[in-house]
Amino acid sequence: MDMFNRMDKYTRRVAALHAFRKAIAEGKSQTEAEHIASDFVRETNFDYSDKDASQLFTKYGTLGKLILQFKKYSIKELEFMYDIMKSGNKKEMARFLGSYMTMAGLMGIPGISLADPFAEWINNKKATDSIKETIMEWAGNDKTKKQLALLAMYGLPAPTIGADFSRNIGIGDLVPTDNFFGPTFGTLGNMMESFKNHNANNVLLGMAHDLSPAFANYYQGVTGKKHDWAKGVDTRDYSDKERVLKMLGFRPILDSVNSDMSSINYANSQNEKSSKKQLIYQYINDPKSVSVEELKAMNITKKNISDAKKALDMSASDKLKHYGTKASKAKNKEKADKFAGFEEELD
Repeated sequence: MDMFNRMDKYTRRVAALHAFRKAIAEGKSQTEAEHIASDFVRETNFDYSDKDASQLFTKYGTLGKLILQFKKYSIKELEFMYDIMKSGNKKEMARFLGSYMTMAGLMGIPGISLADPFAEWINNKKATDSIKETIMEWAGNDKTKKQLALLAMYGLPAPTIGADFSRNIGIGDLVPTDNFFGPTFGTLGNMMESFKNHNANNVLLGMAHDLSPAFANYYQGVTGKKHDWAKGVDTRDYSDKERVLKMLGFRPILDSVNSDMSSINYANSQNEKSSKKQLIYQYINDPKSVSVEELKAMNITKKNISDAKKALDMSASDKLKHYGTKASKAKNKEKADKFAGFEEELD
């Protein structure tokens, strides 16, 4: 955070100096120029105090601040965009929005992640994942297209220095969707998961990650290894450049691409399994409603249909006896027998 604070102070000084010199050049007095510079800094670099905060942060007290924690920048950025558009200055609009979208990429679109839960409800895939999947498939292995794809998805730093700035700059996640109750409650939940899932050696490391993303970045930068915090294990080695990026608090572009590809692959796999099950059940219910070509297209065999029919006829205790590895079935035999006994004469 220290580096970000230093950079914030530096940009505020640059903005103030620019506005002051411009005002003086326009014939303003020193006092007027100072007021103009102060207003310019507040408008462009924002005032994060309560006196200039949106009612979203003040009306609902501490609870509102907890839920919307770290969202002041996003709200202020949106207000700034609105003011620019309201001014009607097309040149200023083009200059700001052009540079902003170039740096933020897809996540620069305000509130774009809000479409994700609705898209998942409809077709079990996030809207942002569908867009990125289309862009990646379009680019393929073409070097020029890959650079353009990275620019579109993650912003200019992706194809130039190999970093994903979109989550730092963009306000695509303006409306919380993954954790509606905000970072504080999310952190508490993650800590409980770390305590529950990790062994004694990893629980403190996992909880430190949950409490401080900065620690997580430093840890991976120093060790030179990407750490899977959910599984509690180290994975791939970071390059020297990636280690520096992690130490500075940025995400290496390969991490972002791998994360997005994993999300896309998982959604596609689940959709394929779901479609296959639906077609099998449709066939069982009415064999005439499904053609042989449709079954072949989904790689559905007679055995798949036969197994599905058996599963539908099985009781819960039968499934416990039938499915799983040989060791798990032997382990669960006593429980399955007890379940079967409980099921008897209930029909």
